[in-house]
Amino acid sequence: MPWVELRTLLTIFIMLLVPGWAILSVTNLWRRFEAIERWILAVGLSIAFYPSLYYLTRAIVPSLRIGQNKLIVLLGLLFAFTAWTLRKNWREQFKFGKYAAPFLFILALTLLTRFWLAHNYPYPAWTDSLHHMLITDLVATTGKLPFDLQPYAPTTLDQYHLGLYALTGCLQLLADIPAHQALLWMAQALNGLCGLGVFLFLSKRVSPLAGLAGMAVVGLFSFQPALYFSWGRFTQVSSQTIMLIAAFATWEAIRAWKVDGKENRIPALALTGVSGLLIAGVFLLHFRAAAFLLPLLVIICIYEFATAIFAKKHAIKTMVGIIAIAIVGLVIILPALIPAMEFYVGQRSTPVESVETETSEGLTENQYFTNYNADSLYAIGAKKWLIGLTLLGMLVGLLRKNRVVILMMIAWILALFGIGLLYRLNIPLLAFTNMTGMMIMLYLPIGVIVGVLAEDLWQLFSLEKHENWRTGLQWAVLFLAVVAAIYRLGEVEGFRQFMTPADEKAMDWIEKNTPKEAVFAVHTYYWLPDSPHGSDAGYFIPYYAKRKTTTSTMIASLGPGYEEVMTESEAVMSLYSASPDIGALCELGVDYLYDGAKNPFDGSQFNITAIQQAEGVEIIYQAGGVSIYKLCD
Repeated sequence: MPWVELRTLLTIFIMLLVPGWAILSVTNLWRRFEAIERWILAVGLSIAFYPSLYYLTRAIVPSLRIGQNKLIVLLGLLFAFTAWTLRKNWREQFKFGKYAAPFLFILALTLLTRFWLAHNYPYPAWTDSLHHMLITDLVATTGKLPFDLQPYAPTTLDQYHLGLYALTGCLQLLADIPAHQALLWMAQALNGLCGLGVFLFLSKRVSPLAGLAGMAVVGLFSFQPALYFSWGRFTQVSSQTIMLIAAFATWEAIRAWKVDGKENRIPALALTGVSGLLIAGVFLLHFRAAAFLLPLLVIICIYEFATAIFAKKHAIKTMVGIIAIAIVGLVIILPALIPAMEFYVGQRSTPVESVETETSEGLTENQYFTNYNADSLYAIGAKKWLIGLTLLGMLVGLLRKNRVVILMMIAWILALFGIGLLYRLNIPLLAFTNMTGMMIMLYLPIGVIVGVLAEDLWQLFSLEKHENWRTGLQWAVLFLAVVAAIYRLGEVEGFRQFMTPADEKAMDWIEKNTPKEAVFAVHTYYWLPDSPHGSDAGYFIPYYAKRKTTTSTMIASLGPGYEEVMTESEAVMSLYSASPDIGALCELGVDYLYDGAKNPFDGSQFNITAIQQAEGVEIIYQAGGVSIYKLCD
């Protein structure tokens, strides 16, 4: 592995541990948890730390620029503080217990599958990756979260979650790597850590064995979230990484308020701050993911409050704890929540037509809300065998002593499906997501349920008493984990990989040999009737060559200038016909045409023969399968 990649991994390791351990040490909360639980909490808190820091500093000190030197000093001070605070207890932080070996094996194997893909496919895939790279670069170069996408596009970012870019922008600065590498490696690290929350949740509430099984399901046996790599779903995976860690911390905080006496309120207050930070982190990393977390938090709060009512004690303390956690989380997210809600409500204040209305293209008025069925679940959520195991886990869990966790997960899944179907009410304010967003995160409750099933079967068959069976089963599971890892390595959707080295070379030529104000026509695909995006490497010209394209980015509709994008993209469609309208493109200010090394994923092709015959068109670059044409004099 090249030195740059090793340096990047070391930087990620430092970034995702130092702030969290500083928080655990200053609050003394590390004493409340087992060693593995502390490290997981440290990772979760570190992930939530950067978005919260950047959003709060932007709101409180908007002129502050967080550059490389400030980051190095900050992390250095946090590390020094932690080392000093734990100087007498540092050995305790490495006493992981008997489950350390399988835990580290599953974690290392999962991370290996993610980092190997980042090594073999060095360009972020699919269409969302364009604005991910642009915003990462903006954060690194300006030292703050941007309010818009300038100078790349006039898109406003009030409604868009920017938390991920606090992480990727910091990595770009600290590791001294380009934005696309920082995005890819940080996103893959977060993807590989998605099982930590499942382990933490189950280890405390069921057993470490259940935690290991759930962690293996999420990281290795389920194709989600590994497939996010091909989809560019990096903001979602970052939020989902800490989702169950936030739920766990919230549950612990509520119990601390309920159980700890008045003379020992410090742990409860510290847990309140920690859980509020984690909940805020989920929101700042992905707004809709926070809406997916909310039902689980409500379920936990209802359960704890109901048990307090039935026990006829601690009900008031429980409610106080719940309110305190909500207030802390709300305060941290206010800098992002207020502008996002104003933009969202303003955008959706006018009624929309039914999503079933047909358009001239034969598509629904908004195919974002597509009809789904069981096959959709198997294709993007989980395979049939895993769904079957989940259903079995529900049944067995309800019949045994782990029914509380199972009931919570069942209620959460039902709530998630309900959220995914809100669009059917035809109320614009409630139509904030679709079933895809919900289905692709089902791996989290599935991991919990299958983990509980593993513990139930272990106890049901008394495997602890049969050493030979126990040992054989453990080795079999480890073998299956390796097999599953091999499947994850091969599960890459190549058609979503647009960029090639030849394209990067061509874009370097563009940056050096074309005017800065040049506009490029690129292969275009409409994923919705009003949402064009590029379909080959030309889509990434704004990042790699610093030039505008006719499609802009996937978030262009969030701000001004989108009408221009729609007009230019419609004009580009003539380039597929027998009579390409070059004149119309020139009138719109489009100067060049880019035809990438890989054929567009949808199979469509520019009519190059007809384009070359048009007056004034000349080829100015051709190498490695890439062709660039000058369209206008």
